[in-house]
Amino acid sequence: MANDDAELDPDITVADELDPADVAVITDGLRAYDLSQTGYYDFRPLAVFVRDPQTGKVVGGLHGRSEFGLVYVAWFFLPEDLRGVRIGSRVLAMAEEEGRRRGCTRIALTGLNPTSPIRPAVLRFSPGK
Repeated sequence: MANDDAELDPDITVADELDPADVAVITDGLRAYDLSQTGYYDFRPLAVFVRDPQTGKVVGGLHGRSEFGLVYVAWFFLPEDLRGVRIGSRVLAMAEEEGRRRGCTRIALTGLNPTSPIRPAVLRFSPGK
């Protein structure tokens, strides 16, 4: 889409069902732009899974990504019986340690549970262990 037509009026829509090809236009375009601006692209998915010790089935954990020196936690869930017993702290510590291995110095996460000790934040990692 050229930028030289001042009369251009694109159709802008909101969707809750995403076509992977449409999403790829956005992600591929941003990836190319970031690469052109920084000279590198280091996006990597990141997950820390909590598994049931008897079945090996995933019962919780977090997932997100790392890029440009930042670990971003998009989703973080633990079932009720694993809350308040430091499992969440262990999961976050593992994500932070993996972030350090990837060269990250900050972690960002948000929480929507008003009773959760997690508050929206971007935090600097403590000095490496």
